[in-house]
Amino acid sequence: LREVPGSDRLIEYEAKLNNFLPESRCLAICQYDSRRFDPAVLLQVLSTHPTAAVGRDLYDNFYYIPPAEFLGGDLPATTLRHCLENLKERSRAEDKLREAEMRYRTLFEQSPAGVLLIDETGAVLESNDVAHRQLGYSRDEFLELRVSDFEVMERPEETGARIEKVLRTGRDEFETRQRTKQGEIRNVLVAVRTVALSGRPIFHCVFYDITARKRAEEALRESEALLRELYDEAPVGYHELDGEGRLKRVNRTELTMLGYTAEEMIGRPVWEFVFEREAAHRAVLSKLAGSQLVPAFERTYLCKDGRRVPVLIEDRLLRDPEGRITGIRSTIQDISVRKQAEEAARENQRVLEAVLETTRALIVLADSEGRILLFNRACEELTGRSRQEVLGKTIADCFPDQVWVSIALKLLVDRGAPGLLVPHECPWQTTSGEQRLIEWRFRVFPSPRDGRPCVLGTGMDITARKRAEEALRQSETKNRALIQAMPDTLFRVSRDGTFLDDPVGEDSGLALSRRAFLGKRADELFPGDLANMALEAAERALESGTLQVLEYQMPIPLGTKNLRHFEARIVPCGPDEVLAIARDITERKRVEEALRESEAHYRELADSISDVFFAMDRDLRYTYWNKASEKLTGVPAKDALGKSLYELFPDTPETREAARVYLDVLRTGQPQTFINDYRLGGKEFSFEISAYPSERGLSVFVKDITERKRAEDALAARTRQLEAVRAVT
Repeated sequence: LREVPGSDRLIEYEAKLNNFLPESRCLAICQYDSRRFDPAVLLQVLSTHPTAAVGRDLYDNFYYIPPAEFLGGDLPATTLRHCLENLKERSRAEDKLREAEMRYRTLFEQSPAGVLLIDETGAVLESNDVAHRQLGYSRDEFLELRVSDFEVMERPEETGARIEKVLRTGRDEFETRQRTKQGEIRNVLVAVRTVALSGRPIFHCVFYDITARKRAEEALRESEALLRELYDEAPVGYHELDGEGRLKRVNRTELTMLGYTAEEMIGRPVWEFVFEREAAHRAVLSKLAGSQLVPAFERTYLCKDGRRVPVLIEDRLLRDPEGRITGIRSTIQDISVRKQAEEAARENQRVLEAVLETTRALIVLADSEGRILLFNRACEELTGRSRQEVLGKTIADCFPDQVWVSIALKLLVDRGAPGLLVPHECPWQTTSGEQRLIEWRFRVFPSPRDGRPCVLGTGMDITARKRAEEALRQSETKNRALIQAMPDTLFRVSRDGTFLDDPVGEDSGLALSRRAFLGKRADELFPGDLANMALEAAERALESGTLQVLEYQMPIPLGTKNLRHFEARIVPCGPDEVLAIARDITERKRVEEALRESEAHYRELADSISDVFFAMDRDLRYTYWNKASEKLTGVPAKDALGKSLYELFPDTPETREAARVYLDVLRTGQPQTFINDYRLGGKEFSFEISAYPSERGLSVFVKDITERKRAEDALAARTRQLEAVRAVT
């Protein structure tokens, strides 16, 4: 520049540019090669530029001298003055720097949060005491760490990506989790800013330990969840109404109770779900308008499926901070079970009252003073006094000198008195003068009203029972005498043939002593065939419920040759036992044998003469008609067979008597002989008619005894003797 015209005024030019450039929108950069310019020139250049760039570094130039002073004339003096002022300013700047460093260090160390300085590789450059306490590392240990050594949530590559993001944006704020030296996991909030130190990007990281806050938030969430669960799962329904009576919130219990979803209920007026719709509408609006709340009231809610649910409702008004009503919070309790219980209780009360009114038992209830509280219809009927006459009065005043009254009053004084709680039979004279016997039972219990003792007396009129018992005793005495007098022996035997009692009756029919029977089985006492016959007959009686007759022979006593005939009649007397009545029929058998011999002789005699004989079925229709019958009646066999008795003979007393005997023979299975006078062909006849049961009906022999009566007196006498013997047996 030495040869360029005007170059000697270069420095002046540079200085004066400082007057021009601040007023313009231009930025001028002057560049000088220190290798080609004289240092003296460069010192002047440095004095005329407020900002200096040396290499890659930019500085505020405190050697700068404003143009007016620089060009003012005495440049050395001006330079000296500026140098001295710069020294003072530098000293002040250094003081401010130290103060700033002290303030920073104080803020750094006294920060309530942990502070770390971290380079772009994640290495820790500096840490404060709070960071040491938070993570448990010493200052020296921190200098050996990288962020990835205590970071829990982010992997190293994720941490690197976050550093790149902060380098781009200059800041970041996020939550993460860090592991302390002791292994504890802490929640932290990190605020990151980038700063430049010595030309390097440094991350200023502030760590706020929010573990306690996180725990509090978690506890709050759990508490809110618990409250929500308690609200939704409460044993009663909850809902809230807004200021217009619309549902704002409904818990799950109420939704389940009514069968709706929350979406189906919320936003709708509550009275749309109430059976008493108009009354509910008026009541809700009245409450929202400020009327006094009813403590608790009943409503009937409508379920989605059409069912009606009775509920008990309690309301509480919701107000804003100024006290204005903003809505209603209600609890609703399903009282269906209670209603059913109340109805059941009322029904039980009605049943109890009906029982009290219809029972034949006397029922009297008295309080601790003996005043009558209950006097049922049976008492009215027996005493002749209405309950209006006696209620509220004492039992002693209403029924003086009654034994049961004194017992009841003693129980009120001493409920544990011995002998008072057992049944008592007390005479009672009615107003009509009749003497009745009453069995009283008493019980003392506390009154449900005041807990004081009450006495309940129940009495049964046992007058008829006592009379029946006396009649039964007399009957038993009579029956016992009859049994002892009868010629039969009675046994009570179980299904398996075990004798349950000692035999009763005649000793002569016993093969063993009375005591030998009790507890023994038939097969232990009697021969096998006889025991089996008896057990089979007993089983038939139990199965059919009918009388079974058994005839048998056995020696009396056992082991002798004295063979006797017996008839046993067996009838059921319980589900698994029978009563056997045994009778010695030896003499009857002898008479029957004599009778059979006589009858055989008689038949032989009858067969030798031409007697009438016919046979009949069980409907009394003729199945056989002999010649003698044709000859006697004049009715051919072809006209008689198949006809009934009443079709063949007129309906006369004689015909009816014959029919009665025939039916009796069929029913009993026993033959019968009777005399019947009959008119045939205009003549009077006397017939001896013998009817015998047969497998298919009857066999009947008719003997005309009209002409033979006198001639056969001896035979008739013999016949009457045999009939008399039969009647006795």
